[in-house]
Amino acid sequence: MHSFFRGWRRKCGVAMLVIALAFWCLWVRSLIVIDMFDFAFWGCSHRVVVMDGSLAWDRAYPYTAEQAAFQGPSGIVVSSWVSVRSGGIISIFDLCRDVKWKWRGLGFAHGNDQAWGGITIAVTLIPYWFLAIPLTFLSAYLILWKPRKREGSRPAALLR
Repeated sequence: MHSFFRGWRRKCGVAMLVIALAFWCLWVRSLIVIDMFDFAFWGCSHRVVVMDGSLAWDRAYPYTAEQAAFQGPSGIVVSSWVSVRSGGIISIFDLCRDVKWKWRGLGFAHGNDQAWGGITIAVTLIPYWFLAIPLTFLSAYLILWKPRKREGSRPAALLR
């Protein structure tokens, strides 16, 4: 078993498999639970919403002075994390129904929304399958790949 993990490819493959499994678990969780994570970072307010098999990232420019007052020296402030059961009633596109989509397809989307006070909100949607499936294939390739023998390399005893 120790000889199976020689070299960097299989070790990286196992690491990729662990990350892929984490994304698969988060994908299934997003079908049942809605997670919202709000934070401010260097001049704009961010919200990450995970639901309906997708990850939505909203960025608001500019954000209010009240939010800036809570920002610490590192520039990052976590304002809230909320998790609720979805019940399968709402989709991510229902949540973002006022957004004017610039492009949308295969679960991906990007668009803008105008909020009160001239704040522009940019919304980007990334489906979990885009993260989970390629990582799974990459880990399978790295774990199952067998190195080829070089044709020109012979043992020193045969060269004499």
